[in-house]
Amino acid sequence: MPPDRKLDEAPIEAVVLDLFHTLVDPEEFRPPAFHRADHIAERLGVPREPFVRYWRETFPERLVHREPSVLEWIGEYARSVGAPASAGLLREIGREIGRVPAQALAAPRPEVLRALDELRERGIRLGLLSNCDELEVRGWATSPLARRFSFTGFSCELGFAKPDPRAYEAVLQGLGGIGPERAAFAGDGSMGELLGAKRAGFRRVVFVRAFVGHNGLRTAKQRATFARQADLTVDRFERLVPAVTRPLPARRRRAAAARRGPIPKRPPV
Repeated sequence: MPPDRKLDEAPIEAVVLDLFHTLVDPEEFRPPAFHRADHIAERLGVPREPFVRYWRETFPERLVHREPSVLEWIGEYARSVGAPASAGLLREIGREIGRVPAQALAAPRPEVLRALDELRERGIRLGLLSNCDELEVRGWATSPLARRFSFTGFSCELGFAKPDPRAYEAVLQGLGGIGPERAAFAGDGSMGELLGAKRAGFRRVVFVRAFVGHNGLRTAKQRATFARQADLTVDRFERLVPAVTRPLPARRRRAAAARRGPIPKRPPV
């Protein structure tokens, strides 16, 4: 039996999953035309475009640090432009911009929970790897998702964001040191995470199209690119279990092997 066939038929021991737009979709709870940066600028009473530029430029730092907090970043900007915000106003802004991700975390779809439970029942360890700032995941501890994961990796706590190989490695280490050749990664494809998982050596990479197939965040061209980057694509979350537990058909196995050539350099976060 060829070595790649033998490896592919060995059981997957761990599945690492993305969070937003993979397990839950904040777009289902977002009010029409609501954008965090626009809302913050309006509440601070400052011009929109300069603040949006600041918000975009500080995104990489917010993504990999818990401190300063998101509200401290906002407060610092307000002071820098001569429009200091009171502690009360900052708390209000925090509640307002944190409401959408909190609602999403509080109400994952039943089929998502069933699939996670089935994977756990099969003895597969579950790890979470999410690119997020600290405000977005303040509701994680009380989410029905939380108890289903053996290890949780938030970029703002890890200090690394996907597609940095160190982020994937940290989660695998947190799952007991499982090697990537015994693990699968599943995500919606954002921020180069699928290519990053391949760079990290994951045996199987799955594009989860359940939410991004219809929520308007990705174009058809982008979704097609993500599908090419992955070994398999699933349109419904309940199909994730067979996608990560069954051996790849020979045709897909050859295609996956062909795609595991040189990985492009890490795109900017």
